[in-house]
Amino acid sequence: MEVFWHPNLDAASVNYINKMSNYCQSCVYEHQARVTPSEDDLHHSSACPFNYFYWDFIARHRDKLKSQGHMKLVLAKLEKMASEELENIHQQAEKWHHINTNCTTFDV
Repeated sequence: MEVFWHPNLDAASVNYINKMSNYCQSCVYEHQARVTPSEDDLHHSSACPFNYFYWDFIARHRDKLKSQGHMKLVLAKLEKMASEELENIHQQAEKWHHINTNCTTFDV
């Protein structure tokens, strides 16, 4: 199954994957969460890594993406996020990347 991405749809990539495929049906991650709640919050499952990777990428490259007209809605959604949430998103992306690739920063 080929999956394509369109930024004018719901602005989190995993939401698009969930809408257009059945990949999320049996997944252990919570596809609607952008970040994983604190460890003492036992009533929530972990956020899908696609969400925090997506938003971390958008946040890190926002200056380059501003010139792309089709990114206006996505960047507007990014601007509405609290700085604490963006920092949490970045930390989770870095942590996952470090654990799974033995690297400390993203180069992309």
